[in-house]
Amino acid sequence: METLTAASRYSAADMSSICYALFDIDNTLVGNESHDAPSQRFCDAVKKVQAQGVKIGVATARPLQKVQHVIDAAGLQGVCILSNGAQIFDPSAQMMVEEMTIDGGAVQEILAELRAENVVHWVQDDGEDHFWVGNSAESRARYSDSLETYEKSSDPWSMPTAETAVAIDAYVPNRPFVIVARGVARPIVAKLEDLGLRYAAQNVAVLTAHETTDDSGEAVYDVFLVHTHGNKKDALPKACAAAGATVDQTMMTGDGLNDVVILEQTGVAVAVANAHPDAKAVATHLAPSWYDDGAAIAIEELLIASKEVS
Repeated sequence: METLTAASRYSAADMSSICYALFDIDNTLVGNESHDAPSQRFCDAVKKVQAQGVKIGVATARPLQKVQHVIDAAGLQGVCILSNGAQIFDPSAQMMVEEMTIDGGAVQEILAELRAENVVHWVQDDGEDHFWVGNSAESRARYSDSLETYEKSSDPWSMPTAETAVAIDAYVPNRPFVIVARGVARPIVAKLEDLGLRYAAQNVAVLTAHETTDDSGEAVYDVFLVHTHGNKKDALPKACAAAGATVDQTMMTGDGLNDVVILEQTGVAVAVANAHPDAKAVATHLAPSWYDDGAAIAIEELLIASKEVS
């Protein structure tokens, strides 16, 4: 793996074949779960490279409602992989190319099992989030009147309130495409992986991502339950086809465990310096951390530079 300040193992001619580039968002463009827009440097780099014919999109665990401000701020024209691959969105046409929804009956049963395990979770359903905050002491203090409810929110940046809560049995799956189990420890991850195996016949798969630490310093993870084909690996060739590119003509920049499956496939794979070791292990290039504008530097030193040379 080469850093972007060292001689690249790709020639300018090789890099000039890249016509489509994808970027993760959390801890790659902005801080984790931040609603900030990408840096001005990144937006300027996107504008310049798209004028040279390279379309830029995002590949993220976020749903469309948490991505639109990034698309708008940077003027992204490239097809985007959203919700860990459960959604493929074309910002130029402002249309959803594909959504891989989960079977409603399986969703109801899975949510009941998550509640039984006291796992904080939510389900993303047709542009709305339905949260369940559990019954821990902290949750009781904050949500004492909503222990047996889901809290519905269509505003992606506002925590739901008791006024928006609906009874658990009132939530009926419409078009659910991802269930998120938040901040679970390793033993719960193992249980959720077993849960995924039990629902494999209903086309449910489990993806583990976003390793962080809890207050005690223990590793915790966000776990996504999606359609079997609603993942970044399966979404990549579909997004490339919609973008008019091959996988080999695509560059990916990311940091997380859920980015590994794309980094392993693309012609150029860039990990930011703050990336998980598994992401760095499969990368061809290492960029500075997100807070040092590594994503913008990846565009400048790889894509823009190669286009100017060619």
